[in-house]
Amino acid sequence: MPIRHVICATEAYLQQHGTPYTPQDLRAHSCISLGRNARRCALEVPSGRQNRNGANLRAVRRQPYRVRLDAVRQHLGIGSLPLFTAREALANGDIVQVLPEWEFISSYSGDLWLLWAGDNICPPGCGR
Repeated sequence: MPIRHVICATEAYLQQHGTPYTPQDLRAHSCISLGRNARRCALEVPSGRQNRNGANLRAVRRQPYRVRLDAVRQHLGIGSLPLFTAREALANGDIVQVLPEWEFISSYSGDLWLLWAGDNICPPGCGR
């Protein structure tokens, strides 16, 4: 299962601080991201042709996904969130996607794997 991240903020935050239109515009914002080092984060267009390192971003780092979603909802900044965490808030209009043509890439992106004991009994809801 691929883990895709989206960049989100509240309308109120964007009205107060402005809407970024390029990754460079994020330097003027408080960014909420996962991880210990914002330098390991990048933005790239889906084609992969361009890459913008996040080294100069001011970041507020929070580990749990829900804490980051709550921070975005509290208008504290622009946050990177896994789509599975942000989906409901996006659908409800609580938050909006920022820079939708860019994909947030971090060491926490990629595929999710489920491992279980080799007793051939698959946990409920798990397909092989």
